[in-house]
Amino acid sequence: MTINSFAENDVQYSDLQTNKAEIPQEIIKNGFKPPIKMPDGSVQLGDPLPAQYLNFLLNEIFVRLSDLENK
Repeated sequence: MTINSFAENDVQYSDLQTNKAEIPQEIIKNGFKPPIKMPDGSVQLGDPLPAQYLNFLLNEIFVRLSDLENK
């Protein structure tokens, strides 16, 4: 199976969520922060990875790849 696009369609679900959401600039600059074990042994939660961010990211990659292939 060859995948030529991903999350190409914009979808809005019955609860008004969409299938794609832009990734916050802080995450784009630094990447997703993993959970971090603190000196006291507690764990600081990392950044969430909602499906909308993943769909947005994969869509951007496939759009740019398609543009390069069509040049």
